[in-house]
Amino acid sequence: MTTAKAASNGDTGPAGPPERISGVTRVRDAQVYHLASLAHDAAFEAERLCNDIYRAASDARFGDPRSGNEPAPLDHQAMTAKAEEAVLCLVTAVLYLTDLFTGDPPV
Repeated sequence: MTTAKAASNGDTGPAGPPERISGVTRVRDAQVYHLASLAHDAAFEAERLCNDIYRAASDARFGDPRSGNEPAPLDHQAMTAKAEEAVLCLVTAVLYLTDLFTGDPPV
């Protein structure tokens, strides 16, 4: 029994699996992923710290009128420490984002 082959209309048939990236390209893709992830985490932590600072400043200024609490004194030392950490997180995020565009490895 013989099998007939269908006429070709220029189509090469179903595409095979895509070629897997390897070597330096694969390493660079991993680097980009991890730098982006670190930048995101650093920015997220900065936002969390800024939210803490904002809530503390709000509570110190206005208190919570629903609970009858008077405004509490602001702990400037704690606020300063959180602000310094938030700035460090933001600087870290900027450095990692910059590394994404320059291609330089992180320090």
